[in-house]
Amino acid sequence: MALATAASDLEHEHDHEVNGYNSGDEYTGRTGPNLTLAEWQERDKWFEKRMKKRGFVIKKMGEDGACLFRAIADQVYGDQDMHSVVRKHCMDYLDANREFFSNFVAEDFSTYVDRKRLENVHGNHIEMQAMSEMYNRSIEVFCYSTEPINIFHGVHKTDNEPIRLSYQRGSHYNSIVDPYKATIGVGLGLPQYSPGAADRALVSDAVRQSEDLHIEQTMLEDKIKATDWEATNEAIEEQVARESYLQWLRDNEMRKARSTSASSTSTITSSQNSHFLGTSQRRHTSPPKSVCSSADTTTKGSDGIRYNKRSPKHQIASAPLSTVNSSSVLQEPVPGSSKETNASNEIAFVNRLPPEVFGLTDWEDSDILSKVLATSQQEYLDSLKQSRASTNSADDSSKS
Repeated sequence: MALATAASDLEHEHDHEVNGYNSGDEYTGRTGPNLTLAEWQERDKWFEKRMKKRGFVIKKMGEDGACLFRAIADQVYGDQDMHSVVRKHCMDYLDANREFFSNFVAEDFSTYVDRKRLENVHGNHIEMQAMSEMYNRSIEVFCYSTEPINIFHGVHKTDNEPIRLSYQRGSHYNSIVDPYKATIGVGLGLPQYSPGAADRALVSDAVRQSEDLHIEQTMLEDKIKATDWEATNEAIEEQVARESYLQWLRDNEMRKARSTSASSTSTITSSQNSHFLGTSQRRHTSPPKSVCSSADTTTKGSDGIRYNKRSPKHQIASAPLSTVNSSSVLQEPVPGSSKETNASNEIAFVNRLPPEVFGLTDWEDSDILSKVLATSQQEYLDSLKQSRASTNSADDSSKS
């Protein structure tokens, strides 16, 4: 047992007791090698580097005689200033188990415990064994080596992280900790306590909050995208409806324009028929007037006699244009009516009449007839241009 080893050490120290003290580190002298301060510092640096390679960090404790309890308090409570509490618990545990621990003390046990309760009194192997059993954690002591020179075990075997101590310069203890493994609180008898659980809980809470935030942001982005899609869809539907309405208006305007052009075309056709009739009458009546104006009196008399002897139809055909338009026989017919058919028959009949009926054989001068026909053709072309211009102006006004 580790305490037996400690007892042999205590027996060796007992040979050097002063005034009956049981612990050699309470002497005024030191049992370690006699080295200078620079040599101790060099050994300390080497030791720290070796322990750092193993993943451990050496924490410096206060040098006031309570360094052992300070190192234990640092690893149990996380604060070396709790050393007085650790000392009190340790002395109470020794007093409660005096039957066992008194076998390893050379002086009066009560005197030993009372002296150890003082703040500046050093601790030794007996206190280490008591604190190992008290916190149910093994204690490993390193002395300028990477492997422990002494190990104190608790009563019950557990998986709790051991308490690591460094014994330096022959009389001082420091705390050796693993910075990546939590040990604070282990051994205090807290129910359902797990070191690092608070940190893990904080991490899990942070992860959960981050996930919730990410989910909310994703849902918000999806909602914004859906809203944008709906707005775009509504805009497209509105645009399609507007274009459809505009197309409907354009179709209506085209239908109105076609109906207007059809009506204007029928009007132009009627006016062309009327103009054709008037031109035909002028063609047949004008030459006698021209001839009469250029002929002598005898010719006028004979022509008048022949003119008066013509048939009634010839008299109608040779009448003035105003008289023909006002007559009921050659009045402009309505399209599709019986009058239009009669007018067409009359025009065809007049065109089939021989020139002798109109007295054209009496004209020997063919130049006069050519001039009359040219004048009639020019008047017809002018009337077509005028009707087309009026139709274009009507279309432009309807489009505007």
